[in-house]
Amino acid sequence: MLPERCRSRSHLALALVVAVWAPASVAAQRRAEVEIEREGRTMSRVEVYDGTVPVLRAERELHGAPLQRIGLRLPGALLAVDGYFSLFLEDRPDRTDVGTAFEIGRGVPLLGGSIERGTDRFAGLYLKLRHPDAEIAAGGGDLNGNLVGHGALYVKGARWSAAVGGSRGRDGVDFAHLAATWHPERRGTAPGARLIAERRSRERYFAELMLVDRADFNHFAVWGQYGMDEWPHRQAFEAVGDIMRYVRPPVFLHGYTSGAAAVSGRYEVSDGKSEFTLDVRVFPMRALRSLSGEAEGVVRSGLSGYIVGRVLPTIMLGGFRKTRAGTNAWVGEIGLPPLSVYFEAPTQQGVDPYLFVQYRQELPF
Repeated sequence: MLPERCRSRSHLALALVVAVWAPASVAAQRRAEVEIEREGRTMSRVEVYDGTVPVLRAERELHGAPLQRIGLRLPGALLAVDGYFSLFLEDRPDRTDVGTAFEIGRGVPLLGGSIERGTDRFAGLYLKLRHPDAEIAAGGGDLNGNLVGHGALYVKGARWSAAVGGSRGRDGVDFAHLAATWHPERRGTAPGARLIAERRSRERYFAELMLVDRADFNHFAVWGQYGMDEWPHRQAFEAVGDIMRYVRPPVFLHGYTSGAAAVSGRYEVSDGKSEFTLDVRVFPMRALRSLSGEAEGVVRSGLSGYIVGRVLPTIMLGGFRKTRAGTNAWVGEIGLPPLSVYFEAPTQQGVDPYLFVQYRQELPF
């Protein structure tokens, strides 16, 4: 059971969300998601979305001492401006961390910033300039008495996109990020690729390249993964952990394809030790349909239609191998809409399997 003070905060957040939604016209599809993750500890999560934007997120983790997080995101339209405001807290047995973040403006410029009070203390601002095909932002703040600066540039074309930037400051804040996509003009119609590289020091960096046969992503695979300033902030000098400002990327690489396969390779160096991971995931039913030339979108009724049209295409099988460590893991997924179950099963003993269960439901308001 949640502590009484956490329950009261949850009730308050829900009341605020209802208050925000009540006067608004239905402009986007709203949905709720309930998730459970298990890998040596259990994490439960509830999320509410307005379109693709999270407006409420609550998490509870059981790993020794319980941990609760809750965040609420309010649209800037409440004050007749673009952007958003977010409030969040992280409740632990020994302390409660709190914070607020915002990004507001009109037209080309947006002003953003955050104030966070927890184990670390941060206060900062940034300015973002927007264009349909480019965004640039720069800013900084005070982290525990030290100045930190950060910035990012996003650009895109019809079939490509890129993001580059980073953060720099004292006390080990040194972060660089590069990401790029090659994708079809219409999602799910052609092959695609995504590259992400990050560096924290000479002995801590990685590069990951993913190839898919039918790319189910566009520029938001790198533009929107963390937000204009959030990825330097969240990854390099996160204070509390504003769970509302980042758009949680697909947990699993195969979420980027609507086709039959996804392949990725990741080279990583940590503390001077290198590791290469090869990951392959295949959708057998989609592959068979492609080979047989069966037309997609054929609607079937009844239980057989549900199984053939909705369940079988979601079945994924695959695995990944860490070459230096010599370890392997099998992966799999099945969707029973609105339920989805994903697992990772390491072949070596003493390593916990990973289980992810998600329930997604469209909301009637």
